[in-house]
Amino acid sequence: MYWLRTFGGFAIERDGAPLDEIGAHRKGLGLLAVLAVEGSMGRDRLMALLWSESDTERAKGSLKQAVYMLRRQLDIPDLLLGTTELRLNPEHIQSDVHLFSRAMEEGDLATAVRYYTGPFLDGVYLERTPEFERWVEAQRLDLAQQYARALEGLARAAEAQGDHAAAAGWWRRLQGTDPLNSRVAVSLMTALDTSGDRAAALQHAQIHETLLREELGIAPDPAVATLAERLRSPSAPPQHKAPTVPDLDSTARVGEFESRGGGMPVQRSAPASGVLQHSWTRRPVLLMLVALLGLGVVIAVLLGTRNRIFFDSAQAPVPVPVSRSIAVLPFLDMSPQGDQEYFSDGMAEELISHLSKVEGLQVAARTSAFQFKGRNPDIREVGAKLGVATVLEGSVRRSGDRLRITAQLVDAQSGYHLWSQSYERQMSDVFAIQDEISRAIVEALQVRLAAGAAAPLVAPPTQDIEAYEQYLKGLLFFNRHQIPRAIEHLGEAARRDPQFARAYAALAEAYTV
Repeated sequence: MYWLRTFGGFAIERDGAPLDEIGAHRKGLGLLAVLAVEGSMGRDRLMALLWSESDTERAKGSLKQAVYMLRRQLDIPDLLLGTTELRLNPEHIQSDVHLFSRAMEEGDLATAVRYYTGPFLDGVYLERTPEFERWVEAQRLDLAQQYARALEGLARAAEAQGDHAAAAGWWRRLQGTDPLNSRVAVSLMTALDTSGDRAAALQHAQIHETLLREELGIAPDPAVATLAERLRSPSAPPQHKAPTVPDLDSTARVGEFESRGGGMPVQRSAPASGVLQHSWTRRPVLLMLVALLGLGVVIAVLLGTRNRIFFDSAQAPVPVPVSRSIAVLPFLDMSPQGDQEYFSDGMAEELISHLSKVEGLQVAARTSAFQFKGRNPDIREVGAKLGVATVLEGSVRRSGDRLRITAQLVDAQSGYHLWSQSYERQMSDVFAIQDEISRAIVEALQVRLAAGAAAPLVAPPTQDIEAYEQYLKGLLFFNRHQIPRAIEHLGEAARRDPQFARAYAALAEAYTV
């Protein structure tokens, strides 16, 4: 039995192991994804989705070739059934999205949320397929809204049963999908307080306020502030019912819910907040992103992560390096105790984030660059595989508060050094070092900075170095999928500096895993 994973990425697996050998047949994989969602689809519609750039005869041939390839590569002649309409054979292949949708239809919300492990086809892109891209975006939004409805339905059911601790868990996961939603924040705070964890309720109010201020430049909803103020009173009884809060954007977030049929939550629209209407004219682009995409985009912006998988229509070509392009490899930990991996990885990740913001400079994503961690690859191999013209590598040596950071920029075609520098500073200078390295790379690659170039490229996210270290440790454990330890360190970072918005954002993401 084959397993098609479409949530949080895209892969076809057998016995838990991904099948890399069919990865080059991009349109074939796209075909599987479409049929997994739609159940069945006519050949004409499939051709319009996946081969819209081709004429009819060529599109027919491409579809036949894709079907033949899938059957041959997976060694299942009846993998796809039908003639004029194609569908997957459930005896040979199942998908997470199909089982998610079936669980939602049956009202089995707990099962549905187990299958949803991230946005639909997250990071997947097929070149020259605008119709497919529009289809993916529509499905991604619809499935995310279904997931949000399921989480709220589970939270409401737990509250009705008097299990407020479980309700808080569901509300927390829903808040993780949309950390700027004040209505959900109030519900989570109420559930935490009712379950006996008032301190956590107040902490969440602080997290929510910080994120709204840092990302949208607006004050928290009055209902959040009012509830937080009431909870600070020692004599206040537990809050058993959440105050009514207008949703920030009723078209993109979960509205009020009621039960229909087998307990399936049904969305009802809520009026938009006046606070949001006021701020819309001030921050239109960011607000549109938040409204349409929710947490995924917010956290991607905050953490500086960019990771898209580009699918071509045929065999994947060898990437052609762009002159102003760079991959930042994980820095080596050269410390005497060998205990600074979190810091050396963090330096590389931070530089990726900072350089990604420089207009005109193309930067390989973290996941692409970090595949070379611990391998000591030939720089020319890195350049050829990632399609970049230059590679930054470096090392970190730390003893107490003393740092020695070495960085070198290498031409990925010749292997020759373009620039290198060593920095011996105090730990408190870490952000200045990041800024100096970033500027040196920009200068070496002759990238023109935008107006205001005199300002630092790196704005310190916190003034508390210990909070920053806890944040980097949290990211290390998160990337290792050791979520409890990640939450421990990220929570400590947020506790030490309540204004550390990136720590709160990473903590929110960790709670959604």
